[in-house]
Amino acid sequence: MNCNSNHSLFLRSNGDLACWDDYGSLRVLQSFDPMLDYANLYLEGIYEDIRQRLRAGEMPWPEHCARCMCLMHQSQMDDGHYARTRIVETFQIEPSMGCQLACPGCISPNERKGRVSRTTFGHMTLKQEVLEKIIVDLRHARIKVNKFDFQGHGEPTLNKSLWEMIRFASVLYPKSVISLCTHANLDFDMAMVHSGVNEVLFAVDGADQATYAPYRVHGNFDRAWNFMREFSLTAARERANIERVWKYVVFDHNDSPEALLRAQELALEAKITEMRFVRTQLGPMSSQVIEESDIPKLSPNLNVTFVAYRIQEAQLRAAITDLSQALEQSQPRRAEVAALFFRNMLIRLFRTAGKIPESHLQLIREAQPLIGLLSQDEQTKFDSVVTRLAQGVFPGNALS
Repeated sequence: MNCNSNHSLFLRSNGDLACWDDYGSLRVLQSFDPMLDYANLYLEGIYEDIRQRLRAGEMPWPEHCARCMCLMHQSQMDDGHYARTRIVETFQIEPSMGCQLACPGCISPNERKGRVSRTTFGHMTLKQEVLEKIIVDLRHARIKVNKFDFQGHGEPTLNKSLWEMIRFASVLYPKSVISLCTHANLDFDMAMVHSGVNEVLFAVDGADQATYAPYRVHGNFDRAWNFMREFSLTAARERANIERVWKYVVFDHNDSPEALLRAQELALEAKITEMRFVRTQLGPMSSQVIEESDIPKLSPNLNVTFVAYRIQEAQLRAAITDLSQALEQSQPRRAEVAALFFRNMLIRLFRTAGKIPESHLQLIREAQPLIGLLSQDEQTKFDSVVTRLAQGVFPGNALS
């Protein structure tokens, strides 16, 4: 068993370190403390506790882990490699919880202020001194950070200190990837290109307002496109080492061959370095683009990639194995948690899908005899989920 908290950090906008950027984001591991040594926290503190539990095959926080797609039943926990070699794989930073858009697969505007608690050191906007304290601690301890990832559950550029934060990280860690993901509904400033960022993901899901607006509610395609184009062309001219990634999530309303080819035309015009199409399990998931081969290619001069941000079948199969072993070893609580994980992941995969594929129906059939060995309450819950999935009645919600 493994998960991202073995090797990575997630800093919330209020200064809390949370488990990871999925359901684990609701689990606070450490509230900000200016007297704390954050290097020691990562090497020997709560993160080492997490590693030990994962190594023992235990969910560190069952009430959260059983709802989190970052839990990887199928992955072998390492022998302490990251702590021993002093490496943080990804330091994810949430500069802001605010956002001007209201994307249906994301946190609703009304929920934002309550998603993170107000603390002495921040709430909706991360304070620069909080991030600097943690980075300095890591640097003093000679901990390598492979990537600083400026994104979270809000729009990073709403934090007025964002570009200074990026500059600070790039100065102390000049060899790290300094990444930013933005919805790009903002005005371009030349200084952004020279801030120290070396990877920018532009989350623009469409090729015009008609294909963009159904998901990016309140967003303006022309404004996002102009920002992306100006940034990318300026970077190509003055800092060509910056990776400029157009991240285009495919939905039913933007997955026509015409829209996908038009986006590639625009990407070539803007000198984008990667056109990344993404299949998701949030929102009106595309029923046409399932594999990379479903995407028409415009030109060999454009780097077109395809990523599936979805729960893997291997995760589900490993959860069934864990359930079976727990029953064999007479561990009812472990069995219930494994069943809960399997059930929750099915809901997250298919509540917006029109059809459950045969491969996943087979997994359900494999799990049913094992579920039958659990309590009547657990059996009822599982049967209810399977029935509701077949009826397609699940509402969308980011972390339900």
